[in-house]
Amino acid sequence: MKVRDKEPEDQPWIEKILSERLGGVQVIVHNEIFDAHLLPALVAVEKDGLATFRIQQTNRGKFAELMTLDAVTANQGVGTALVEVLISRLRVEFVTALRVTTTNDNLNALRFYQRRAFRITEVRPGAVNSDRLSNRTVDVIARFRQLVSGGPGMISRSDLTRLTKLLQRFKSGGAVQVEIGSCPDVSQRVNVSPR
Repeated sequence: MKVRDKEPEDQPWIEKILSERLGGVQVIVHNEIFDAHLLPALVAVEKDGLATFRIQQTNRGKFAELMTLDAVTANQGVGTALVEVLISRLRVEFVTALRVTTTNDNLNALRFYQRRAFRITEVRPGAVNSDRLSNRTVDVIARFRQLVSGGPGMISRSDLTRLTKLLQRFKSGGAVQVEIGSCPDVSQRVNVSPR
């Protein structure tokens, strides 16, 4: 499957797919609002899927965050193709890690990322509830998932889960310290070796 960078003529489609899937073009990640339609993006040709992301440089290194990932049709390899191309490009830019944040009830996303060697590196208990007032899309997505899943019996959405995939190989089999948790009582450091 061919994947390319977004082009200016993709902008109306990007805004449409984000609005349909997320209830708007803005996403809230780590208590920050991002205009997802303005972020760098990859498009699966024929507009089969979209991945938006950002790259950030910190004093700990260069990392990327996958902000949105949408496949128009599920289980056709679109999400996998978008993530694989993104990872290849990030490695060339010496990005050390790719992170993604999802909610605890999004089992399909948790399964998808873990099957692609992402590891759970942070769980923020109750974070969805604290963001709920500022994030109209949380309620839109929750209602949609409730309709699709048949309603009662769903997992209560309350926590944010961060998954990380290390992208760079380190000489001498070195491990990288990854901080888990954002609350002092939950926070700990673990060594994670890249696969």
